[in-house]
Amino acid sequence: GFAISTMCGRYGAKLCTAQRWYDFQGDSSNGLAPLDIDFQIIKDSDVEGLPDDVIPYNGRALRCNETTPLGGEVCSCQDCQESCPSMPPLPQPPPPFSLFGIDGFFVLSIILLCLLILAFLLYLIVSCLMDSTKG
Repeated sequence: GFAISTMCGRYGAKLCTAQRWYDFQGDSSNGLAPLDIDFQIIKDSDVEGLPDDVIPYNGRALRCNETTPLGGEVCSCQDCQESCPSMPPLPQPPPPFSLFGIDGFFVLSIILLCLLILAFLLYLIVSCLMDSTKG
């Protein structure tokens, strides 16, 4: 599974948002955080009430398939589908085995059944002829 699935709690990877991720990481009841931290994501323009030394991040968040400005690696394919190499489409499967326009295994089964029936009838005929020549 995705690594983010375990880091976002009950929401998993598909429903995980930044706020949900921070909420889970700051919740000591998850068994991972040593203490409760109340993370609050604020909008860029909403700086009212913040201490003067708090500067909201104003940069661009990188996508999981982008390297950092310092040359860090992209996320793994397991955690980021955009990092996965594109796979060529699978070739079409070969057509099913057929004889005379019918399923080939069905035709072979019918032929084998007919041969077994003929062998059994031949055995009965030979057996009856042997019994009639003895008597």
